[in-house]
Amino acid sequence: RLYGPSAGFWAVVIFNCIPLFSAIGGITIVPDTLLCFFWVLLVFLIWKIYITEKCYLWYPVGIITGLSLLTKYTGFLLFPSILIFLISIPSMRKWLKKREPYIAFFISILIFLPVVIWNYENHWASFIFQFSHGLGEKGFFNGETFLRNIGAQAGVFSPFIFFLLVYTLIWAVKQAIRKDDKAILILSFSLPVIFLFAYSGLSNEVLPHWPATGYLTLLPLMGAIATLFFKEPVKRRMKVLLFISLITGSILTVIIPVQLIFHPFPLPQDIDISADISGWKQLAERIREIKIQEQEKDFFVFTHKFYIASQLAYYLEPEIPVYCLSKRIDQYDFWQYPENLKDFLSGRNGLFFCDDHFNVNPGTMYVFKEISEKETLPAGYSGRNIKNFYIYRCYNFDTEKTDPHLLQSLPFTQRSFKEACKRWNENTFLFINSYACKNKVLDIFFLSFTWLGSSFVLVPVVLLLIFLNKKQKVGKYFSVFLLALLISGAIGYILKETLSAPRPLAYFGKETVNILGPPLKRDSFPSGHSLTVFTGVLTLSWTIPSYGIIFWLFGIISGISRCYVGAHFPFDVIGGLVIAVFSFSISRWLAEKIDVRQFFTRRYITVVFLSLLFLLIPQSHQHPIYSDTYQIAENINVIKPLAVRFFTPFTDFPLYFINLLTQKEQLLSWFIWLSAIYLVLVILKHKKIKEFIRGIFIIFILLFLTVIYGIFLPVQRYKLVPKGPDNILIDLHSHTIYSHDGIATPAYNFSGTKTMDLTAGQ
Repeated sequence: RLYGPSAGFWAVVIFNCIPLFSAIGGITIVPDTLLCFFWVLLVFLIWKIYITEKCYLWYPVGIITGLSLLTKYTGFLLFPSILIFLISIPSMRKWLKKREPYIAFFISILIFLPVVIWNYENHWASFIFQFSHGLGEKGFFNGETFLRNIGAQAGVFSPFIFFLLVYTLIWAVKQAIRKDDKAILILSFSLPVIFLFAYSGLSNEVLPHWPATGYLTLLPLMGAIATLFFKEPVKRRMKVLLFISLITGSILTVIIPVQLIFHPFPLPQDIDISADISGWKQLAERIREIKIQEQEKDFFVFTHKFYIASQLAYYLEPEIPVYCLSKRIDQYDFWQYPENLKDFLSGRNGLFFCDDHFNVNPGTMYVFKEISEKETLPAGYSGRNIKNFYIYRCYNFDTEKTDPHLLQSLPFTQRSFKEACKRWNENTFLFINSYACKNKVLDIFFLSFTWLGSSFVLVPVVLLLIFLNKKQKVGKYFSVFLLALLISGAIGYILKETLSAPRPLAYFGKETVNILGPPLKRDSFPSGHSLTVFTGVLTLSWTIPSYGIIFWLFGIISGISRCYVGAHFPFDVIGGLVIAVFSFSISRWLAEKIDVRQFFTRRYITVVFLSLLFLLIPQSHQHPIYSDTYQIAENINVIKPLAVRFFTPFTDFPLYFINLLTQKEQLLSWFIWLSAIYLVLVILKHKKIKEFIRGIFIIFILLFLTVIYGIFLPVQRYKLVPKGPDNILIDLHSHTIYSHDGIATPAYNFSGTKTMDLTAGQ
């Protein structure tokens, strides 16, 4: 795609002639193996975005970046690489003003989140180790170390190919200066990696495969240069160098796996790479024999280096666990952390093993009552010994006298992310709620935001603002908003019924929580109030972006008000926000793919969608039961103040108009509202005054009848149900998909003459 088929062919040839990628990489698996795959795939996607300018390609970019971060922390260099490419090319800078790259970044961090959580629980141990391990703290320059690092890289890439890679890097810099977009792409994803590890390698050991992704990105350009060498008249020595590079690389690529499998060359142990992976199966078999022969002694298997512990564990575990007891913090400290090794291994017998490279007497490190003479186990091939394993029988482990750092090297106690989130959720709620009922100004302020954020106020206001601001395509914005409400409401309802999370009042008790409004006790997560508010905020920010900050400020204060009045925990509000974002994104995506208004006009689509929602929603509904001490009238009638009556069509329209008691009527009520709104839109679109007036008159009559019905028909909100010798007060107030609690519905006054104490058993 970059330089044509010929360049692609030569890039593949060169790739297969590099021992690190073909021979070593084809046999051994390291994190860089997967990282290289994701790295190349990401470069391809970024270039495709450059060519096609398709927005949706940023979403797979976010996924691939997140997967790269899971393989190795070097994947973090993808962020500056992408940013450099976007800034360096004028036509790509427009993406910095669009939402897709930022959504991609959020997706990548979301995928990487489990690693962040694990690091939090372990005091950022992995981050600290990897960054200190990779960058080091050994001064600025050490000539011997730097040359050793360069030599190692030249060895695994093949010396002549490594020289050509450096030549290609210089070529890319020259072409990038000339504003060649292809060279800028190559340089953006290669130079940061190569520069970082070159800088680190000035004084610290850098393993040769660490900068592999940077050199791998150079291969397409190197393939183009190779094509140029063969097609254009160039100096003969460059062609000769290319041929020599390919030949030597091919020879090394073939020799390495042949040596590992067939061992034709009698190499010394220190340079024979097959020695590292040979003999472990024989060692595992010998340890099994010892454990069977001396079963009564119950040996545990251990060593002092994680590297050889993992090699043996491959053949022994999970049947026989392998322990690594060392002062160095490594993965075994985290795997062994749940076990109290000091108590678990105390007094036990152990089998200590090591090899020539890590040869040590366990008596110099651990305290045992008795340690036998070492048993030597030769390992090799073709009758030739290339290494030795050593096995020590150790008896009666004295963990009290052994250095405790050998049994547990972690300098900290692991913590629980779940518990930390729980504490934050509780403490944040208590902090916000502690100010309630103490200052009338604050109470009025937050109650006002709670009221303004209620669906009976917010939904009409959002629709009105959309209508006033957008003179064209009003139906599109209406439809996206209402469909987002449907989706988020359905998800919220399912979660509420499934989780039945306790409200703060039920969790802490009435002595701890300050309540402004009805004493709600169940269905806390997610906050239905926040679902509606943030769906409206997202819609208005999309429709009127110049006032986005004001809308989001309103949403945040409204979310805080839910904690202030004692109705929800912070995570309930955050959950509502997340669901609103998801629902709005789905609705927005549908709006770009189809005419969303057709969803509400084509009967079969509407019927299918509402039927699916009905099937998803749980078919059982439990009214909240309050068993606290209440002095309440036996025959309760709802008395609505005049201000409340004015909003009755919005607050209780589904309840009074269709006697809302179940999910079926909830969905039907939504369909009625959407049909009414669509009727108005159709009338406005065709500009038929008579139809418009007739439609408005019909809607007005319906609302008027609803108001009359709500004002003059008393509705029993509470019901006393006998349960044994006692009575239970049941709240019959039903919630719609968008109206979720008593705060949304203004408070009621009660009238009655006869009262009873429910807890007294009357």
